[in-house]
Amino acid sequence: MRKINMLCIAVLLVLSAGCDSSGQLSPTQHIDQAKTSIAQKDFSTALVYLKNAALSTPKNPEVRWLMGTAYFATGDSAAAAKELTLAGQYGYPLTDVQPLLAKALFENRQPEKVLKLTAPIAIADVPKASLLATKGWAYLVTDKIQASEQMFSDSLALNDKDSDALSGIGALRLIQGQLQEAKELLARSFETNPLHHLTWRLSGDIAQREGDVKTAQTAYLRASELHHDNVIDLLNFTTTSISLGEFDSAKNGIKQLKQRASNSFAANYTQGLLDFHQKNYESARTNLSAALGINPNYAPAQFYAATSYFVLKENEQAHTLLSKILASAPQNMAALKMLAAIKLQYGEFAKAEKIIQGLLSRSPEDTFSLLLLEKALDRDTDFDTQQAFLTQTPNDLSASELLQQGLQLLADGKITSGLSMLEKSRNTDPSFEETPYRLALYHLSNKNYDEALKTAQQYLDAHPTSAQALVTLGSVYLSGGHFDEAKTTLLSALKISPNDLSANSGLAALALGARDLEGAKNHYLNALKGNPGSLVTLINLSRVQSLQGLSMDMVKTLERAIELENPSWQPYLALGRFHLNSGAPKKATLLIEKARLPYRNNPQALILFTESLLADKQFNRALRYTEELIKNNPTNSHYLFLSSKAYAGLKQQEIQESRLIEALKLNPNHISARANYIELLLRKHDIENAKKQFSLLKDKKINPLDLDKLEGQISHMSGDYPTAILAYKNVFNGEETNIHLLWLEEALWSNGDFKKSLLLLQEWLNEYPEDQLALQQYGSRLITSKQNIQAADTYNKLLSLHPSNLLALNNLAWLLRDTDLNQALIHAEKAYSLAPTNVDIMDTLALLLKDIQPARSLNLITEVVEKQPRNPSYLYHKALILIQSGDQNRARDILQTLQNNGRDFPEKNTISQMIKGLTNSKI
Repeated sequence: MRKINMLCIAVLLVLSAGCDSSGQLSPTQHIDQAKTSIAQKDFSTALVYLKNAALSTPKNPEVRWLMGTAYFATGDSAAAAKELTLAGQYGYPLTDVQPLLAKALFENRQPEKVLKLTAPIAIADVPKASLLATKGWAYLVTDKIQASEQMFSDSLALNDKDSDALSGIGALRLIQGQLQEAKELLARSFETNPLHHLTWRLSGDIAQREGDVKTAQTAYLRASELHHDNVIDLLNFTTTSISLGEFDSAKNGIKQLKQRASNSFAANYTQGLLDFHQKNYESARTNLSAALGINPNYAPAQFYAATSYFVLKENEQAHTLLSKILASAPQNMAALKMLAAIKLQYGEFAKAEKIIQGLLSRSPEDTFSLLLLEKALDRDTDFDTQQAFLTQTPNDLSASELLQQGLQLLADGKITSGLSMLEKSRNTDPSFEETPYRLALYHLSNKNYDEALKTAQQYLDAHPTSAQALVTLGSVYLSGGHFDEAKTTLLSALKISPNDLSANSGLAALALGARDLEGAKNHYLNALKGNPGSLVTLINLSRVQSLQGLSMDMVKTLERAIELENPSWQPYLALGRFHLNSGAPKKATLLIEKARLPYRNNPQALILFTESLLADKQFNRALRYTEELIKNNPTNSHYLFLSSKAYAGLKQQEIQESRLIEALKLNPNHISARANYIELLLRKHDIENAKKQFSLLKDKKINPLDLDKLEGQISHMSGDYPTAILAYKNVFNGEETNIHLLWLEEALWSNGDFKKSLLLLQEWLNEYPEDQLALQQYGSRLITSKQNIQAADTYNKLLSLHPSNLLALNNLAWLLRDTDLNQALIHAEKAYSLAPTNVDIMDTLALLLKDIQPARSLNLITEVVEKQPRNPSYLYHKALILIQSGDQNRARDILQTLQNNGRDFPEKNTISQMIKGLTNSKI
């Protein structure tokens, strides 16, 4: 019996289907048992029950949901994401699925999939806040800082206690150097959730930044205990333990890293780092080399591995790594010293001497470099350079080396140690100007104005004739808002160095603040005399030239920036935007295509390229690129707006509308999208919806003229002509164009202000007598006003300017039908030759020919009616031509049909009399 029971247990564990009663449970019972296990946090047992339930009901949404939550709790984020996705597909409420699915995808290192998730409409505030916070982290890890901050802010607006959002903004503040604000945010996060692992990790990062390594170590350890995916936290805990000399703690951290993945980068690197600090260089070399095999570009691993090789006198391998280090950091003094020592041992004395001379030019009193130089000059390869390198002490380091070490410590977040090292550098060699300069800049970057001012003033006191010292002090004054002091100091710097880049840039900034564009331009030009390859200066100069209206100068400056050896997107984008705004979209697209940079990797370039294609009416190409933009960021409202413009150009109105609606859901404040949506609704004659959308637009920061244009169109279509007239007057007064003139004229005409309408056109034509659109409209209004002679004169004038104007040819032919039939036919035939399928032109010619060429006349009008069989005027004209050709019966049938269908047209009141005449004639 015991053997049978053991067999049952084995089957239960392997197949997830027990022998006793569990194999006979119904799916509902399996689910209930799973829920009980989940409540007891026994997730492994819960998964056994849930897998049984899934065997019989594989599409049960609740089973998939519970499996997803159980997997997530056990740290299997990949399985959790899979099950949660299925739960949503099978019908489990997305309001529950999406927030947890986002977390699972993020922990499975799939931020791009997180960003594709959208919040369901009915989702409550707290789960929506959780989803937005996770998306904020997804943006953060993909370096989209602005979008990240917006997501975190939106999350906290819904739930001000969301730990993911609080820690997320804390991370942003840490990146921005705002440590106090970061601390306050993390404190709020701890109040809400003291077990939040990201909050603990960030607390460690802040402690590291402040030089409190022990506190950082404790925080990293706590973070690693609170989360399954704790490689980063274990790595941080281990490296801080090593830096504290707590090697037993470091060994424990390494043990855990190896348990997770014995041959991972983190395990190999931390083991190698520990070996190095314990002076076990052979083991360090082996483990650090293994780490570099996984991540070959990690700079600390490169340096410690190179040093291990060097100490072990394996110079060839050390030389290879040093070359990589110096390729990315050519001024790394420690690496240069090792390289010089290796060259010396190779007997390459000239090369070693060159490197050493470079080191001594930066640090003239560096003892190790002086020792190397002595050996190079003596052609001595017998001394132990490795031992000499290892026995260097901080007292042997030069001011330059101390500066480099201090800067590295600051970069690593070790603030106290870093500042101490910089102070030591300054005291070691007071003549070395780079240290006070860097120290002042550091204080400025951390918004510590008083310390920056104190350091800069001390720098100038020690070097009163130094242009750099004056520039440093001037820059501090400028940052602190002391503009008069800044100007005086920077001008003093220019007396020593007239083309100093920083001094001229600072003075240009002051000139811009005082709206002295010419002064700013001159300072930028002075800076370029000594620094012709300064991209930033060229860009700033182009902006000033643009503000001055010096378009050609601006173009030349940007073209000069484009020709620099190190290309940047800035000048391409600025010049491309200029071409686009100047009405030359083709130039903009060609510029982007010819850039030496991959524009598909730059959203700004891709947006400009797409906008230029749209302006150039290359809608199919534009659509391809908008779809690419949307694929990379489906929640960007502007990308959807650009897509709507492409679909509008392709006459696909339904898709255009759906894209605009989607864009406005994502960003209700997208002004251009809402304006375009209103225009689309007006084209569909959906006036009420257009009015609702317009009410949402009125309180936005929109160009008043654009607002008046929309209000005029809505009012005109609504029949509110007085309001339309007022709106169009504002538009016309703001931008006097013929299009805006015609908008105002049509509103006046619709309102019955016929004299004002004609007077407006007359006054415009007095100033612009060759305006084709205005002449056409004026001629049409004169015909309607029965001023046929004046109308004919207008059309003759139009034809003298534009001999092929179809409207003028057609209307003039009609006006001359009774007074000069031959001339009328000349105009009508020319119009027909230019547009042989235009029904209005065919209709006019048919009527003119009815007495002269009745057969051709009948053929023409028959073709017109076939094209537009429901047009009553064309049918009436056909009846007239049939009467003339003698077919009175067909004519009478057409007239009777027109009389009975109830549709109005100008000649309808004559039909009854015509039918009676045809009937009497028959009798």
